[in-house]
Amino acid sequence: MFVIKSEDQYRKTLKRIEGLKEQIEHVRQERGPEAAEALQANLADHLQELEEQVREYERLKKEGLGAFRPRNLSEVGRYIIRARVAGGMTQAELAKQLGVSQPMVYKYEVAEYQGVGLDRLSKVARALKVTLDIEAASKSVAYQAARQEAAILY
Repeated sequence: MFVIKSEDQYRKTLKRIEGLKEQIEHVRQERGPEAAEALQANLADHLQELEEQVREYERLKKEGLGAFRPRNLSEVGRYIIRARVAGGMTQAELAKQLGVSQPMVYKYEVAEYQGVGLDRLSKVARALKVTLDIEAASKSVAYQAARQEAAILY
């Protein structure tokens, strides 16, 4: 699921939900209830996804974020994004604390922090006042010769 990363994205998502609902109502008035129900059925999954994103963003802003113990390192990025949102910090504010540019933080988030070194992740965690327990996650990505051989042969 997409994670809303800023107040701007939050406002745009709310507007998108409102626009879709208005579109359904417009079809109801212009073409009747059957056409509106058909459109609503087609948009139901999309609306549900957008509304879930809004609820998650609002929950993060209100309640914050719990402890994090990733199963693998690919989960770290999403958690860091959520921690930034929960802490009410913008990309620019995080960038300033890390001594990097805002576009660099954006690049981290687009890649969901994959490929970022542990030293950088530690600095990010300190800036966001969260603890990352990545020991268990690093064990799940240990080198396995058989897997590499299978990937090469594939």
